[in-house]
Amino acid sequence: MALLPEVQMHSMGEGEGSAPFGLAHTAEEDLTWYQKVVLFLYSTTLGNIIFSACLVTVAVLLSAACIGAIEKWSFGESIYFSIISYSTIGFGDIAPNSTGGRVFVSLFAFGLGLPSMGFLISSAGSLGDDQMQYAIRKGRSHRWIALAWLIFYLGSALLASLLLAIAEGFDIGTSVFVIWQCSTTI
Repeated sequence: MALLPEVQMHSMGEGEGSAPFGLAHTAEEDLTWYQKVVLFLYSTTLGNIIFSACLVTVAVLLSAACIGAIEKWSFGESIYFSIISYSTIGFGDIAPNSTGGRVFVSLFAFGLGLPSMGFLISSAGSLGDDQMQYAIRKGRSHRWIALAWLIFYLGSALLASLLLAIAEGFDIGTSVFVIWQCSTTI
């Protein structure tokens, strides 16, 4: 039995019947639950985000366990290092000192860490684009969607800045600067 039966799929730019977020159209009753999950993850932007977020989580946890064992770091330090490294922020405040740690990070980063993080960022960006294209196709104002995304971004940045200020004891200006630096580096 094939993983997925032949289905008629529509991308966001095709036909009148296109659904938001790149949702594929098929006869649902012909699919098993597993095939529905695979179809969702494979053919929708939201599915791509979920899949890539899971991939990034696995990459970060696996990398943290390995680099922590090699460098004798705590699990928290290892998680922090993995996230900062794979998001390409790289503050430089923590780095592997051993040759084994450096080789591992180099190979793992280029093999799984950076590609999975890139896939996640690309998928997340596609979600906003899909929403804009859908609104335009339906004759709705795309300005409201752009405004909603801007408010979401600024609200998230402000919340992250406040949490950083509380957690690290930074003043709000330093926290905003660090969050801005991080979000524009990715």
